[in-house]
Amino acid sequence: YSDLERKGYMPTESTPRAPIRNALRVLFLISPLVLATCAVRLSQAQQLSHPRLMTDRAGIDSAKKWIAKYPWYRNIFEQHKADIDRFIARRPVYVSPLKQTYVYQMYTCPKHGVELLYEDFRPFDHRCPADTNESYSGGKYDMAWAGWYNRLLGTDLVWMALLYNVYGDQKYAEAGREILMKFADLYLTYTTDNTILGPAHVFFGTLSESFWGVDMAYGYDLLYDYEGFTPGDRRALREKLFYPLASITQQFPETASNRQLWYNNVSAAVGFLYGDRRLIDFAIEGRYGFRWQLGSALPESGFWGEWSGYHFVTLRGMICLAEMARHNGYDLYHMEIAGRTMKSMFDAPFLLMQPNNEFPRSKDSGGGSLLEYAPFYEVGYKVYHDRKYLGLLNLTRLKRGTQVVGESSALGKAPEPVSMFDIDPDLPRDTVAIYTERSVNLEGNGFAILRDSTLRTYLYLDYGILGGEHGHPDRLQIGYYAGGRNWIVDPLNESYMYPSLQLWYRRSIAHNTLVVDET
Repeated sequence: YSDLERKGYMPTESTPRAPIRNALRVLFLISPLVLATCAVRLSQAQQLSHPRLMTDRAGIDSAKKWIAKYPWYRNIFEQHKADIDRFIARRPVYVSPLKQTYVYQMYTCPKHGVELLYEDFRPFDHRCPADTNESYSGGKYDMAWAGWYNRLLGTDLVWMALLYNVYGDQKYAEAGREILMKFADLYLTYTTDNTILGPAHVFFGTLSESFWGVDMAYGYDLLYDYEGFTPGDRRALREKLFYPLASITQQFPETASNRQLWYNNVSAAVGFLYGDRRLIDFAIEGRYGFRWQLGSALPESGFWGEWSGYHFVTLRGMICLAEMARHNGYDLYHMEIAGRTMKSMFDAPFLLMQPNNEFPRSKDSGGGSLLEYAPFYEVGYKVYHDRKYLGLLNLTRLKRGTQVVGESSALGKAPEPVSMFDIDPDLPRDTVAIYTERSVNLEGNGFAILRDSTLRTYLYLDYGILGGEHGHPDRLQIGYYAGGRNWIVDPLNESYMYPSLQLWYRRSIAHNTLVVDET
């Protein structure tokens, strides 16, 4: 009983137990028939219910209607169609057999100190933008290129599969199949050594493998009914790509980290793809699964402890899982654990932002403006219909169809929304105010804000949690905004790869707090 009650599937102590026991006795008597029936239904579902990850058949049907009706939505598909057409015109598709490994300044021109040009069809020729007659090849340059290229192949696969579903042209399905089968042949041949932040085959860490892995599962799910796959193809994809992918992304648990959400999402994607209850449970019910992330890792305020940029990477991961779950009969958007919900993650940024709509800089996160993350609230408004989300979307004059997906922070640099499907194609006008005028104390984070609504001043004290590995030794730091500018501000940080990050930016003396003997 206790386990079932904990998961919310059984009544609590206030419910009489005797009727439940009698019902369970009957259930045990008929369980063989029930299990046999369920097994048949699961088998049928596995054969008949694709797609069911990124979207389902109803979502595809809606997309076709929206393409015909809304120019902004049609433009998303037409832009990607043009890009994919150019790419597959050069088939066969090249998949790099090189594993991406990390080397300091691995794609930097040694002469000019600038990043080399990334070009799709130049795997062994990397030109300098300062002087395109200067090029480099071999070693770290080829490996860096391979990582970026193979990662982009995952995104291209998703778009090939979407275009096939919407337009019905088999050239997109065949190109997508080619990518999938080449990775199935190569995946286990990539070594798993020379990585940072967890094991991986294709990339230098588990996080990149997870982003890519979710896209690969999305793509196959969308192409699942394509008749070009042979039974041998399907076995190879299952045994040589997707199950090994789910296995390796489970091997680096990071507890309360934005990255853990994406590791979980690979297991969820493969689990829902094949109807594997064990993988689905890992992602949702597991030790560091969705329930734990929501009920334990997320502070009571609803704002992620690693701070603003990572808050939205985490929220993007939760949206990814919630969408997959929604297409498989789970409602994670409205799940409540220890008083926390996904909606609290949409709400908390409004409590935190300054009068200029920016977040105070803290930890490894650069602050940024809530307006930049408005595309997330397209999903939030569709699910919760909260007026302040609509107010934010109207305030930004959001140009629809210009949002970023995946690990990017939705900063408006690519023609894709956070979700292609769980959004409202028509957004009504609403000018509701979005700034929080009152003072607040973000419990769990340990971040107190004093506001003066008349003078539009903002004074904060950061007294609480460190923020995981993205935290800085800056307890009791203060920050102050007044008169339209920041007067006392966090120094932020430089690239994770620069020595100054540890030598200065992650030391107490660099922050607006008390120090003893410069430590």
